[in-house]
Amino acid sequence: MSQRFFHGDLTEDEFELTADEAHHLRVSRVAVGDVVTVFDGRGLEARCRVVALERRRARLRVEQRCPVNRELRGTVWLFVPAPQGDRQRWLVEKATELGVHTLQLIVTRYADRHSRAVRIERFRRWVIEASKQCGRNRLMAVREPIAWSEACAAPAPATTARFVCHPEGRPLQELVREMAYDEAWLAVGPEGGWADEELTAALAAGWWPASLGPTTLRTETAALAAVTLVRTRLI
Repeated sequence: MSQRFFHGDLTEDEFELTADEAHHLRVSRVAVGDVVTVFDGRGLEARCRVVALERRRARLRVEQRCPVNRELRGTVWLFVPAPQGDRQRWLVEKATELGVHTLQLIVTRYADRHSRAVRIERFRRWVIEASKQCGRNRLMAVREPIAWSEACAAPAPATTARFVCHPEGRPLQELVREMAYDEAWLAVGPEGGWADEELTAALAAGWWPASLGPTTLRTETAALAAVTLVRTRLI
């Protein structure tokens, strides 16, 4: 079990962990006097000593603070409709581990119901749990679902490569090798595919069609395959 804990503000010399984090501390068999690692989700990591421990709260004292960067050299945004059921958590956990900067949930014609019926705070809690495990000190941002028409038309920095996954595109690994930038936006559609007008809108907005191979992948599989390919360029 991870011995890393999360607290959003490490500026004070002493602070309390409550709720989920206090529970995590207790089940980790940490005792008063033990030293643990706490991160704030914004790049800061601290060595902290447990000074008081109760059933639903714990008090910690900061002994040393240090900014620790374990992020990719570049930035990856992932645009994807929420998959069904437990696959949501799997997507969030693995995207966090792979270093995705922002997870933008999208609503498409063939993924409307599942994409809208998400509990965003649950997604953000999963990000914290995955960050504890993998050692990231910056939390992946998770954004509320928006329509794909809005997402694909959003202005991007001039130094951003934008890829929309589609079987008729060029292989993504080839496009990644030619990528001149250190920021990438990746869009993955639902298992039913993009509607014709959705793909047309993406191409008109300057997105490059990118293939992930000849087989049909589940949404979360395609998303993580795409992230992995881009990640090789940004490690």
